[in-house]
Amino acid sequence: MSDRKVDYPCLRCKAHVKRNDKAVKCSLCQLWVHVTCEQMPDECFKILDKANKYGGMHWSCQSCSAFAEKFNAGLQEMNRRLVTIEKKVDIQTTDIDSVKSDVSDIKEQVNKIKEDSVKDKGNSAEGIYSELRERENRKLNVLVHNIKESDKSDKDERVKEDFNILSEVSSQIDTEVRESDIKFMTRIGKKSDSGPRPLLVGLKDMALKDKLLSNAPKLAKCDEPLSEVNFISDLTKIQRKEENLLREEVKQKNEGRTADEAKNFIWKLVGRRGERRITKASQPPLRPDPDPSRDRQDQQVRRGRSQGAGDRKK
Repeated sequence: MSDRKVDYPCLRCKAHVKRNDKAVKCSLCQLWVHVTCEQMPDECFKILDKANKYGGMHWSCQSCSAFAEKFNAGLQEMNRRLVTIEKKVDIQTTDIDSVKSDVSDIKEQVNKIKEDSVKDKGNSAEGIYSELRERENRKLNVLVHNIKESDKSDKDERVKEDFNILSEVSSQIDTEVRESDIKFMTRIGKKSDSGPRPLLVGLKDMALKDKLLSNAPKLAKCDEPLSEVNFISDLTKIQRKEENLLREEVKQKNEGRTADEAKNFIWKLVGRRGERRITKASQPPLRPDPDPSRDRQDQQVRRGRSQGAGDRKK
């Protein structure tokens, strides 16, 4: 179920980039891409090819460029916060006794920011390349939660049974998963009595992954235990952290609304895991509370009508 390793795969089509192919190499992630796959004009390729003979010219793929831009924006924001904190430290010179505790707290914050800037995986060139490679390796992976786990003792039998269960669950959401569609399958974590471990599935085709994720909500309408099964994308640690920050931002935005704003709109997090974004959604108008006095009047009218009907029968 595993493929032969491709020495120089194209970033787009995954085909092997041959020596005589028209291709360019990303100066950040060090991966190759065919000129036609990148839709690069011939003039641009000729300039890069000519410049390479005289020392080279830096070129980066779309993914690296987007990630580097986001990284630079985050670094600038961190620098801005550092400057703000340093200014606050400079101001605390008028009354040493009253600000000792504040200065101590600020120093701790500065030191923590500096330590985080060194330790943070995303705040170094090496970290960026590593994160990009990890995202590239995971982009066709799917995590399946709450799917029944085999109790076979033989590893090959467990893998076979996991595939049969996966195929059966996928068929319930109108998606066919064949053995040839899968690069690998493995359970994540140590086996315990608390429940089945997540099943990590490496697929070969993005279209199949998109179909699984799009149809997965249909499982909620099935009977248990199928209704408990969930398909999600396999995210890196940094991607999961970004999603948590987005959730916190949505929470703060909603808490910061005025009473009138809360009646008109709400902030939401939409999209799949790893592709989520914040959007503003309109709130449906509230239905007015029923008038108790009007209800009592209606009851009296109905009571009077029923009594009149009884008198006519007599």
